[in-house]
Amino acid sequence: MRRILPIVAASAALLAVGCSSNSEPGYYAGTDHSAVALITWSAPRQGRASGTITADTLSGTAPTETVQVQTAPVTVTFDGRYVSFTGAGIYALGATTITGTLSAGRLSITAPDASRYLGSAVLRPATPAVYHSDLAALRQDVSHANTAAKRTHVSHGHSAKVTADQQHVSDDISTLQSDVATLSSDVTQMSTDVQQVSADLSQLQSDAANGAGPSCDNVSTVDADATTVDDDGTTVGADGTTVTDDVDTVQGDISQLTSDAEALAKAGGSPVGDPNPQAVISQAQTAISNAVTQANSYVTTVNGYLQQAYTIANNLTGSNCSA
Repeated sequence: MRRILPIVAASAALLAVGCSSNSEPGYYAGTDHSAVALITWSAPRQGRASGTITADTLSGTAPTETVQVQTAPVTVTFDGRYVSFTGAGIYALGATTITGTLSAGRLSITAPDASRYLGSAVLRPATPAVYHSDLAALRQDVSHANTAAKRTHVSHGHSAKVTADQQHVSDDISTLQSDVATLSSDVTQMSTDVQQVSADLSQLQSDAANGAGPSCDNVSTVDADATTVDDDGTTVGADGTTVTDDVDTVQGDISQLTSDAEALAKAGGSPVGDPNPQAVISQAQTAISNAVTQANSYVTTVNGYLQQAYTIANNLTGSNCSA
């Protein structure tokens, strides 16, 4: 907590409006623009008077800094130009003894026990209007400081959001590129499995060329070949399902990247590094189109292979080995 009013030359904010003798009420105020102090007392009788000490100090830090106003009742004792302030109320100000000197229209005070709120200070005669003006000015300074701190906080928050959005976009790009690679790999696997169906069909055709054989022994071989072709066809069907799932995943990635890129742009940021999100999206859309075309072509091809296998096996059984 900052102390108020260290001893300095008379502050421009301290306005002399007349002097107070030991027989008149006293009203003294001062400010060092980080705090305001006010000491008042009623007309003294037999060297004593009732009074108050008010310390207006800063509490907290911007952007939630406030002005804390604390007032303590005191008994004022006069001894010539010397003044002392006593009373339980000053404990609230963190002091146990406050003394002062009246000289040349000023009140110089000292809190020797290192008050949290009052140190050594020079106050001048004032009016309620002067005190309230000083307090209003202090509150205005605090308001300006809080506003500036909030703007700084908002700026930092905005910068943090842009950084976070940039990271989201970067992560989205990496995820999309990885899933596109997986899609491409699965289409390649589907192609390999289609080639296996073709090879198995060729084996079936070769075995079927030998006819049914004695006692139709070769029919079982061709049937087994047809079963192998059918099993391989099922594998290709599973490949097609995998490719379909991959396409759904990539489309979801595109939606996520699009959303995060829009959020980044709205925050006033730009993607960091290469590639550009739109370029990655365009490449992914092309990959989807090619994958769907290829997968559908493979399915059509395998369906043709299966039809051939069934026809060959059925013809061999039907023409030569019917029950």
